[in-house]
Amino acid sequence: MNSKSSIIFINQSSGYLMVDIVNYHVPLYDEVILLTGNLLERNTTLNENVKVKYLKKYNKNNNLLRIFTWSVFFFQSFFYLMFHKKKSKIYFVSNPPLNTFLAYFFLKRKFSFLVFDIYPQSLSKLPYFKENSYLYKKWEKVNKIVFTKAHNVFSISKGMNGVLKKYTTKEKLKYTSLWVDDIKVEKVNRKNNFSIKYNLVKSFNCVYSGNLGFTHPVESICYIANQIKNENIKFIIAGEGHKRNQILELKKEKNIENLYIFPFQNKNKFKELMAFIDIGFVTLDDESSNLSVPSKFFSLIANGIVIIGICKKDSELGNLIKNYGVGASFRKDEISQISNYITKLSSDKELFLKLKKNSTEASKKFNKTNALKIIY
Repeated sequence: MNSKSSIIFINQSSGYLMVDIVNYHVPLYDEVILLTGNLLERNTTLNENVKVKYLKKYNKNNNLLRIFTWSVFFFQSFFYLMFHKKKSKIYFVSNPPLNTFLAYFFLKRKFSFLVFDIYPQSLSKLPYFKENSYLYKKWEKVNKIVFTKAHNVFSISKGMNGVLKKYTTKEKLKYTSLWVDDIKVEKVNRKNNFSIKYNLVKSFNCVYSGNLGFTHPVESICYIANQIKNENIKFIIAGEGHKRNQILELKKEKNIENLYIFPFQNKNKFKELMAFIDIGFVTLDDESSNLSVPSKFFSLIANGIVIIGICKKDSELGNLIKNYGVGASFRKDEISQISNYITKLSSDKELFLKLKKNSTEASKKFNKTNALKIIY
């Protein structure tokens, strides 16, 4: 890019992926601005030349709070764009989902759109967002207008491109795979404050960490834990979201003693958590299989962790697990099959170490230069 200018990134929850994307834009523009509600840096920090404007933080504890925090962030971003940097390019991200409508009000500005999750499809389980509802149909119309007008529409999977092509031209659709972050399990000892406190140093630990939203069948983990009676195999769910109360109730109702439930972990606690994971769960329901790819897959393989996918086997996630030989994927109702697989891995050291090695090798194919493919 010969002429430098100003660019504004709008992403309510900015993690390591966003940090990498924004950092790659810094040499290309005189001014780089990030509007966000939360910035989660890991080993790579945001370039000091980026101007960060903090707006409403995303709250995923229940549907009402989700919609409320999305809406507040939407209005804060709207007024910022109305009164600041009117000549800046804009880099919208599908977080919050209302960014599609935000872009609709600024169609005369130059912008691109990065789609991590496709809406309204990803909201179709909510009462007012069924496919035949007014809101669903209206959202689709807005998508077509916005994505047709965008300079580029970036996505993170081929399956997502297949869905997005109904909204824009093939030429505007750009695809890149996600990438691993810089957290390595070697940096934190398996024997740390977290694992010692909960007696997880020597056990075989199966962990889900992340969003407990309605598109993630994390409740299956409760049934798996309840079926496995081996005292050495333990299950950990760490996160916040719509299904947290359901999981707590299942643990209490079935008295699942080998299941530990923790809140979302901060940066330091997350490193300690990653250090004692033996198996990492990655979940996605059937309806969302082509609408998203969980970034936790890449965080897990970055640390050489074996993966169990609870998802459609022919989904993008299922194919990643199969093609790179990093574990196995199962339907959410295949509780016995998953339980047997975990039990086998806990006793078959040779197979377990082979999968761990495959995971480490796979991570080398997903590096942060992938972010260069989604540069505005």
